[in-house]
Amino acid sequence: MDALGWTTLAISLLALVAAGWSAFESWRLGRVEGQRDQRQEDRERQEQARQVAAWMCVVAEREHNLAATVRRRWFLAIENSSQVPVYDGHAMITSKYPVPALEAAMFPPGRTYFELGKNEWGYGVQSDELAIVPRPLTNAERFRVTSLAFTDAAGTRWTRDEQGRLAEGPAAADKGATSTGT
Repeated sequence: MDALGWTTLAISLLALVAAGWSAFESWRLGRVEGQRDQRQEDRERQEQARQVAAWMCVVAEREHNLAATVRRRWFLAIENSSQVPVYDGHAMITSKYPVPALEAAMFPPGRTYFELGKNEWGYGVQSDELAIVPRPLTNAERFRVTSLAFTDAAGTRWTRDEQGRLAEGPAAADKGATSTGT
C-alpha cells in the first residue's frame, strides 16, 4: 500500500470515529432532552396539585364571664391556590383524641376552613365569613394533618403526606377511616 492508500485509510478511520462520536453525542443529547421534557410534563401535570395544601388551625377565645377561661376552636384549613376547584377531598388528622376523617365533594379556590365540632366537621367557610381568622398550629402536637387526598380538574388523584410531599395516586388510608392519636 502506498502513501496515498495509508492517508485515505487514516482519513476514513478518523471520519468513522467522528461519526461514532457524533452518534453517541446525539443519543446522549436526545436522552437529556427527553428527561427535560418528562420533567416539564410532570410539572405541568402537577401544576394544580402543587397549589393544594392543608394544615390545622386554632381560635382561642376568652369566655366573657370567666376571664381566665379560654375556649379553643379547632379548624382544618385547606388552601387551593389554583383557579379551579379540586374534587373528592379526603383529609386524615392524627390526634391524641379520635378525629373523624374530613370528606368533601369539592375544595373551591381560596382558603376554606372546616371547624371540628363534637366528633364531626362543619361546613367549609372562607376566611371573610369568620369573625376571627384561625391561627395556624405551627407546633401541632395535638392535631396534625397526616394525609390529604384529592382529584384535580384533569381527573388525576393526588395525595400529600404529613411532610407535605406530593404523590400521584390514592392515599394509603383513603376513604372511610377515622384517625386516632399516637
